[in-house]
Amino acid sequence: MKRSVILPTYNEAGSIERTIQAVTSEVAAWPDCEIVVSDNASTDQTVEIVRKLGLSDPRISVLTAERNGLYAWNVDRGIRASGADRIFVLDGDGQFPPAVLHELDEHLTAGSALVLGHRKIRVGGAVRLLASYTYLILCRLFLGFDLRDINAGARALSRPMADVVQIKHLGMMVNPELWATARSHGFVISEVSVGHEHRLEGGSSHVFSRPFALVGDAVKYFMFLRANYRPLGRPRLTRRR
Repeated sequence: MKRSVILPTYNEAGSIERTIQAVTSEVAAWPDCEIVVSDNASTDQTVEIVRKLGLSDPRISVLTAERNGLYAWNVDRGIRASGADRIFVLDGDGQFPPAVLHELDEHLTAGSALVLGHRKIRVGGAVRLLASYTYLILCRLFLGFDLRDINAGARALSRPMADVVQIKHLGMMVNPELWATARSHGFVISEVSVGHEHRLEGGSSHVFSRPFALVGDAVKYFMFLRANYRPLGRPRLTRRR
């Protein structure tokens, strides 16, 4: 069985080598596993570092871009570039320990087509945490989203799920649209707990100093998903039991 670990990156030169080393250690028991860095037009040395690592390990490669297409676009093209039976997408900034790959894999074995991570404990400032919970509540109200976490950077897709993914809203979030895609196709969706650590390098493209604009953008995003995917859930404030 072929597996792909996709690592979306943007200016992660200070941490990408450690992240890749941690991933290669975790997937050592997977004989046919590739590690693909999907780089979003980094302006630092991220691509050069990955290419150097690939010289000594043929499992490692990099997918480059001429322009920064934002996060969802970068995740989407990483998924599309893979022909593997199982695809794992783990943010390349080191915030989500790659040990979660095994639990994601177990859920795919059990029959899930999409597995999303959720953070029991979140790191980050108060504004970032408030924004995440606001997004989660809005997602539940607009889409009937029934999981714990809207934007954890760890997820896994089966081949049938990957074949139907076509991210239409190329912005700063991707998990809600992956969920909506799976829901509209009747796929089994599950979630796993994942650790969350402080970012070592790089930064977020969200401008948290503009809270009202962020909320407005989120509402437009969820309205777009509601209009483009059927059937979805009913409005809710809590996760499913």
